[in-house]
Amino acid sequence: MQHGRERLRRMTRIAISAAIISICAILAIPLVPGVPLTLQTFGVVLCASVLMPTEAIGAVLIYLLLGAAGLPVFSAMRGGVSVLFGPTGGFLLGLLPLALFGSLAKKQSVRPVFLGVGLLCCHALGWIWLYHFGTYIPEGGWLAGVAGYYIKDFVTGYFACLLGKRVRNGMDAQAAP
Repeated sequence: MQHGRERLRRMTRIAISAAIISICAILAIPLVPGVPLTLQTFGVVLCASVLMPTEAIGAVLIYLLLGAAGLPVFSAMRGGVSVLFGPTGGFLLGLLPLALFGSLAKKQSVRPVFLGVGLLCCHALGWIWLYHFGTYIPEGGWLAGVAGYYIKDFVTGYFACLLGKRVRNGMDAQAAP
């Protein structure tokens, strides 16, 4: 019976995390054609800093599958497979390694390193995708879709890690007898 409860808790954490990522992605400020400013990476890092690595990746996979199925969970309330293969598709797929490294960024001593590597993976995939599927030249893709966003994502991601630590501490305190 205890095993079933823990499994239900894990599934609930994953589902709630996918919903949080969706909410953070929906509100978008279009700064550059095709690459909006959202709190999507904040949502991923926040959830990942609370979850185990497999749970964090599961939450992002559910988020991507919901969006691919047509639910308006991607930036600016878009959805569908065409968004995954559009100019921002690389950033969306880059959320998977970000979830992994964000989950590993729980310890303060390694937090900036893991967060930086996760964001580098996410932004590198996004840049390559912009170059391949977008109308940007490589330097333009880097400047338009990566350089300024990386700094914003690192700062907000770091705050997400700190907030996630508080959430984890609250969950641990509540679980204690």
